[in-house]
Amino acid sequence: MPIRMPRFLRRLVRRHMKPVEERKAWTWKERLSMVYALAAWNAGGFVVYQIFTGNKHWPTTAGITRPEDDSIAPSAYYANLLGINKAKVVSIHGFHVKHGEYDATKVKKIDTETIEETS
Repeated sequence: MPIRMPRFLRRLVRRHMKPVEERKAWTWKERLSMVYALAAWNAGGFVVYQIFTGNKHWPTTAGITRPEDDSIAPSAYYANLLGINKAKVVSIHGFHVKHGEYDATKVKKIDTETIEETS
Protein backbone atom coordinates (compact mmCIF):
# COMPACT_ATOMS: atom_id res chain seq x y z
CA MET A 1 0.00 0.00 0.00
CA PRO A 2 1.66 3.25 -1.06
CA ILE A 3 1.85 6.13 1.37
CA ARG A 4 -0.15 9.13 0.22
CA MET A 5 1.60 12.47 0.22
CA PRO A 6 -0.31 15.36 1.81
CA ARG A 7 -1.97 17.50 -0.84
CA PHE A 8 -0.19 20.77 0.02
CA LEU A 9 3.20 19.04 -0.10
CA ARG A 10 2.39 17.44 -3.44
CA ARG A 11 1.41 20.81 -4.93
CA LEU A 12 4.57 22.43 -3.59
CA VAL A 13 6.84 19.72 -5.00
CA ARG A 14 5.11 19.67 -8.39
CA ARG A 15 5.23 23.47 -8.64
CA HIS A 16 9.01 23.70 -8.04
CA MET A 17 10.28 20.53 -9.73
CA LYS A 18 10.10 19.28 -13.25
CA PRO A 19 8.68 15.78 -13.91
CA VAL A 20 11.10 12.85 -13.87
CA GLU A 21 11.04 10.27 -16.62
CA GLU A 22 9.47 6.99 -15.55
CA ARG A 23 12.51 4.90 -16.46
CA LYS A 24 14.83 7.19 -14.50
CA ALA A 25 12.49 7.09 -11.48
CA TRP A 26 12.45 3.27 -11.51
CA THR A 27 16.24 3.19 -11.75
CA TRP A 28 16.61 5.43 -8.68
CA LYS A 29 13.98 3.44 -6.82
CA GLU A 30 15.94 0.24 -7.47
CA ARG A 31 19.20 1.86 -6.35
CA LEU A 32 17.67 3.20 -3.15
CA SER A 33 16.08 -0.16 -2.35
CA MET A 34 19.50 -1.82 -2.73
CA VAL A 35 21.03 0.73 -0.35
CA TYR A 36 18.21 0.11 2.13
CA ALA A 37 18.64 -3.67 1.88
CA LEU A 38 22.39 -3.36 2.43
CA ALA A 39 21.92 -1.12 5.47
CA ALA A 40 19.30 -3.46 6.97
CA TRP A 41 21.54 -6.49 6.36
CA ASN A 42 24.47 -4.79 8.10
CA ALA A 43 22.31 -3.70 11.06
CA GLY A 44 20.99 -7.24 11.47
CA GLY A 45 24.51 -8.62 11.23
CA PHE A 46 25.70 -6.19 13.88
CA VAL A 47 22.99 -7.31 16.31
CA VAL A 48 23.72 -11.00 15.70
CA TYR A 49 27.47 -10.38 16.10
CA GLN A 50 26.92 -8.55 19.40
CA ILE A 51 24.75 -11.38 20.75
CA PHE A 52 27.14 -14.15 19.72
CA THR A 53 30.18 -12.39 21.17
CA GLY A 54 28.47 -12.33 24.57
CA ASN A 55 27.32 -8.74 24.60
CA LYS A 56 23.61 -9.45 25.02
CA HIS A 57 22.93 -6.01 26.49
CA TRP A 58 24.50 -4.11 23.61
CA PRO A 59 21.90 -1.30 23.63
CA THR A 60 22.94 -0.44 27.20
CA THR A 61 26.67 -0.52 26.43
CA ALA A 62 26.14 1.52 23.26
CA GLY A 63 24.24 4.14 25.25
CA ILE A 64 20.87 3.60 23.56
CA THR A 65 19.10 2.58 26.78
CA ARG A 66 19.86 3.37 30.41
CA PRO A 67 21.06 0.65 32.83
CA GLU A 68 18.29 1.49 35.31
CA ASP A 69 15.67 0.63 32.67
CA ASP A 70 16.78 -3.02 32.81
CA SER A 71 16.26 -3.31 36.56
CA ILE A 72 12.56 -2.40 36.63
CA ALA A 73 9.57 -4.46 35.59
CA PRO A 74 8.11 -3.53 32.19
CA SER A 75 4.71 -2.78 33.73
CA ALA A 76 6.21 -0.34 36.23
CA TYR A 77 8.34 1.26 33.50
CA TYR A 78 5.36 1.90 31.20
CA ALA A 79 3.16 3.11 34.07
CA ASN A 80 5.87 5.57 35.02
CA LEU A 81 6.43 6.55 31.37
CA LEU A 82 2.73 7.28 30.86
CA GLY A 83 2.46 9.14 34.17
CA ILE A 84 -0.09 6.76 35.69
CA ASN A 85 0.05 6.93 39.50
CA LYS A 86 -2.11 3.89 40.26
CA ALA A 87 -2.02 1.19 37.62
CA LYS A 88 -3.66 -2.21 37.57
CA VAL A 89 -1.17 -4.75 36.28
CA VAL A 90 -2.20 -8.03 34.65
CA SER A 91 0.59 -10.59 34.21
CA ILE A 92 0.01 -13.64 32.01
CA HIS A 93 2.39 -16.61 32.06
CA GLY A 94 1.00 -19.54 30.09
CA PHE A 95 -2.42 -20.30 31.56
CA HIS A 96 -1.76 -18.43 34.81
CA VAL A 97 -3.10 -14.89 35.17
CA LYS A 98 -1.95 -12.66 38.03
CA HIS A 99 -3.55 -9.34 38.88
CA GLY A 100 -1.44 -6.74 40.62
CA GLU A 101 -1.34 -3.08 41.47
CA TYR A 102 1.38 -0.51 41.04
CA ASP A 103 1.32 2.68 43.06
CA ALA A 104 3.80 5.33 41.92
CA THR A 105 2.97 7.71 44.75
CA LYS A 106 4.48 5.37 47.37
CA VAL A 107 7.88 4.92 45.70
CA LYS A 108 10.44 7.29 44.32
CA LYS A 109 12.72 4.74 42.69
CA ILE A 110 10.94 2.00 40.78
CA ASP A 111 12.14 -1.55 41.15
CA THR A 112 10.61 -5.00 40.77
CA GLU A 113 9.58 -5.17 44.44
CA THR A 114 7.13 -2.27 44.09
CA ILE A 115 4.63 -4.35 42.14
CA GLU A 116 2.49 -6.29 44.57
CA GLU A 117 0.32 -9.24 43.71
CA THR A 118 -3.32 -8.81 44.80
CA SER A 119 -4.80 -12.19 43.78
